[in-house]
Amino acid sequence: MSRTVARLCLLTLPLIAAACAERVKPPVAPPYMALPPMPGPKPTPPASSAPNLTLPPKLADGTYATPNRSLSGAGTVWHFRVALNVAALGCNDAAHTVANGYNDLIRTRSARFAESYTALTAQYGSLNTLDVAMTRLYNYFAQPPAQPGFCAAAREVLAEVPAVPDAEFPAFAAKAMQRLEQPFLDFYGAYDKYLADLARWTASIPKVQVTTGYVTVETTDLPPPQ
Repeated sequence: MSRTVARLCLLTLPLIAAACAERVKPPVAPPYMALPPMPGPKPTPPASSAPNLTLPPKLADGTYATPNRSLSGAGTVWHFRVALNVAALGCNDAAHTVANGYNDLIRTRSARFAESYTALTAQYGSLNTLDVAMTRLYNYFAQPPAQPGFCAAAREVLAEVPAVPDAEFPAFAAKAMQRLEQPFLDFYGAYDKYLADLARWTASIPKVQVTTGYVTVETTDLPPPQ
């Protein structure tokens, strides 16, 4: 290749490159689109509970299938004892009100509880089956979100026990069980409301479809070297 031809190539290549650059289509900015407003703060679980709890199933009458449903007389008295046992372990205060009240209950109603335990063991058929059921019951009464209301109810119930005649104790235990369980039912209701609020909040989040544009770059083949 002569020097003249080489010089012409050097002069021509920048012009070809410039021509290619001019043919590249610049990206087009998408039109501005204001996003719809968000639906507000995301709902949070009640009583600082976990966001993925599984509640007991709801029954046809709208109540929950808790371990305290459809109890026999012996079952009611023994579940009453279990509830207050959990309260004595978990409801602490400076005066040990619940623990002291529970100890007095065990001392003064020991015959009633022994009778109920014997009858309940017969209903379950074996000690092993009864122990499994009682483990679930202890865990039920120990649920953290319901503890403030549960402890308050336990204090009230234990304060009333000394005045209850022994013959009336089973009936008293049945009514007291409703009071001891109510904080858990209230929590379940609040949690169901949270789930419904969360579903509505999720459904109301605006759906935005973003379309990505592509820039097509046209190229021109350079002439082969001479």
